[in-house]
Amino acid sequence: GRVMIVGDVHGCCDELEELLRLHHKEGDLLILAGDLVNKGPKSVEVVRLARRMNAMAVVGNHEISSLRGYFARSGGKVKDVEEKYEWTDGLCVEDVEFIRSLPFTISIPSYNVIVVHAGLVPDLSLAEQDHRHMVTMRNLRVCNAGEEESETCRTRYEALELDDGVSEPWAALWKGPSHVYFGHDAKRRLQLYKHATGLDTGCLYGDRLSAAILERG
Repeated sequence: GRVMIVGDVHGCCDELEELLRLHHKEGDLLILAGDLVNKGPKSVEVVRLARRMNAMAVVGNHEISSLRGYFARSGGKVKDVEEKYEWTDGLCVEDVEFIRSLPFTISIPSYNVIVVHAGLVPDLSLAEQDHRHMVTMRNLRVCNAGEEESETCRTRYEALELDDGVSEPWAALWKGPSHVYFGHDAKRRLQLYKHATGLDTGCLYGDRLSAAILERG
């Protein structure tokens, strides 16, 4: 059937519900591309909606930081630490386990698709990817000759969270074979490359919430 992949929601549950009302059909597989939570007004509600719809999702950097905040606050028992994660006090045990269970990637072989939150480094298999890069990278810097064996350049690319002025969007350098759908990079909004599609279109910042809908053929 169809697959619906949604970009970063960041607690914007009303916008997610509207998107689903307009475009989601019964039987569609719903996949969220990470950063379901944090910053926005209804993070708990987004988690509950995802659970209720049996949605799949990949982990984003904000799931990781929010879990850290949740445990620092002991689920609401400690009030004076990590105050920006006060919203996590509303999570139930099942919500927390849902977030903790999220994988770094989801592969859909029948569509030749991989979903990841931030990005993938070319020339590395999924097993070789650094988990930190999967949730934080935005750019790649091509390593100079001789740097490939260094700790930072295990391949000819160095993964960067921010643009250093000489790097490029990682998705522009990704050549497949799988098509990658990702989020994390709201500044660039919708990114359309031959082998990669960026779906973080800045809903949290007043822009739109975007989805890619895949159909057989």
